[in-house]
Amino acid sequence: MEYVNVALSEICSQVGSVLKGRPSGTALDLSGARFWSCDWSGADLSGANIDGLELASVDLRGASLGYIVHFENTYFYNVPWWEAKNISPKLLEYLEHDPDCEYKESKTYGPRGDKVSQQQYAAAMARLRQSEL
Repeated sequence: MEYVNVALSEICSQVGSVLKGRPSGTALDLSGARFWSCDWSGADLSGANIDGLELASVDLRGASLGYIVHFENTYFYNVPWWEAKNISPKLLEYLEHDPDCEYKESKTYGPRGDKVSQQQYAAAMARLRQSEL
């Protein structure tokens, strides 16, 4: 089991590096993939197909989630998606109202298990709503 955890951590890191340097306009299909405890801060997921994508404790600070229209059955568990740089309006609505993805003050978020206060969440959401794509 230790090998699997090490391998998945390395894969997650490598995918994150690719997403951070992704050329603009490049097609991206992450449908059905699963990642956890990743640092994808600054990643470019814009326009990606994320149908069925499962993320758990992934850091998306400064990530681009704009122009995403394929997100059916997407699951973001303990992911502070509101820290993204931008987001598509429909994806924002989905994440904000899905009971498994919505903010809860009692939870911890990201790979470091950060606590997020209601004030921090509200400020991030106000900023994110201004940057919707």
